This record gives sequence, C-alpha cells and structure tokens, in this order.
Amino acid sequence: MKRHGLVPFVAGWLFFFSFLAAVVLRGQAAGAQSSHSSKAAVAGDATLRFKRIIANYAHQSDAALAVSQHIAKNQQQISAMLSSSFAKRDAAESRSLDGFSQAIRGVDTYQTPSGDHLEVPLGWDHYFSNPNSDQVLLVNGSPPPEIKRDGWVEMQKSQ
Repeated sequence: MKRHGLVPFVAGWLFFFSFLAAVVLRGQAAGAQSSHSSKAAVAGDATLRFKRIIANYAHQSDAALAVSQHIAKNQQQISAMLSSSFAKRDAAESRSLDGFSQAIRGVDTYQTPSGDHLEVPLGWDHYFSNPNSDQVLLVNGSPPPEIKRDGWVEMQKSQ
C-alpha cells in the first residue's frame, strides 16, 4: 500500500531522533565518569522522555496515515458517483436526441425477428418482416390472413 510520502518523512525524523539520542547519551556517558549518581538519574529521565516523544510521534504518524487513507477512499467513492451520474445523464440525453431526430425525420425503430433494429416510416398500423428479415411489409388496417401463412412476422417497436 502506498503511504503517500509518509514513510520517507517518518524515516527522516526517526533518524534525526536517533542521532539526537546518540549525542545525548554520549555526552551523558562522558559526564557520568566524572560525576555522581544524580547525573545518571537525569540521563535516565532524558532517555525516558525521548522514548515517549518517539512513541507519541509514531502514534501521530499512524493517525495521519489512517486519515489520509480514509480521505483517499472517500475521494474514490465520490469520483465513482460522479462518473455514474455523468454516464446516466449522457445516456438520457442520447435517448432524447435520438427520439427528436426520429420525430423530425418521421421514422420509428422496430425490431426484426432476427433481432436487428430497423427504422421504418411512421403512419402505418402494422410492420411485418419476412423470415429472412430482408423485406418489410407495411399494412394499414387489419393484416390479411395470408401474411401469417407465408411466414411474415409482425415486428415489435423497439424500446
């Protein structure tokens, strides 16, 4: 998992604190040879404070990382919602424009028995296709009975 630059940042601070601790402990070790036990107690307090600072810093870094991951997850969800919304709007606009275009041209879309979509002129009561779907028969009123006998299939209006 990518940590968005936090790892190098934390590593840099840990190096700095470890360097600082080494300097402090070296100075305390040199002074401890010539001093009494009160300096050893001060050194122990400094080491304890240093360890607390490091632990606190590590906790804050973990909290910042968790917040960063939460924000990234929220941004992905928002991006997905926006993409879905734009896609739905685009599909609605496309259907609307297709309907307007067909109205202007005076055609409507029907589906042949083979599953193809075909634009036919408006104004007819029934639209039939032959078994090969290569011819269309337009009929006003009730269709003659021989149409069904000869294998013509009435086409359904596409949705």
